[in-house]
Amino acid sequence: MAYKKGENVRKKKPSETFSQKKKMATNIHSLILVLVLLSVCTIAFADPPPVVHIENGMPGDTMPLYVRCVRRGSSSAAAYQVIMPNDEYLFNAEENDVYICEAKSGNKYNDWYAFVPERDANRGQQVYWTVTKDGFFLKGNSGTYKKEDEWYTGSS
Repeated sequence: MAYKKGENVRKKKPSETFSQKKKMATNIHSLILVLVLLSVCTIAFADPPPVVHIENGMPGDTMPLYVRCVRRGSSSAAAYQVIMPNDEYLFNAEENDVYICEAKSGNKYNDWYAFVPERDANRGQQVYWTVTKDGFFLKGNSGTYKKEDEWYTGSS
């Protein structure tokens, strides 16, 4: 078919095709940006894991406190953490797991449940323990510490 002068023939302009591709690319980029932002927001607003704090509340002239904590049922051996007087050790707990800690200082020793989901659910994301010469104290919601366990003495 030949072109006749005066005939109204519409040709696609290269600029229209480019413009349409640019608009599609912009829409795709916008969609990707929205998806990334939704992912980031989901991560940012997720609850952080509970943190268990174990403070050595022994007098400064005592032996260091040796503590190791493991998730109940875990077969992995945990290394002892050395906590000097007035210092603390902390670890992240899995929200649904029980953690048992073992402590030694001189000839004193004991193990205790450092994190129990049912017991610690109302404490927010922080569980505070203080270990003193008198025993093991857990911080309550009122901010006061309550004695939860005693030391055993003898050869460990």
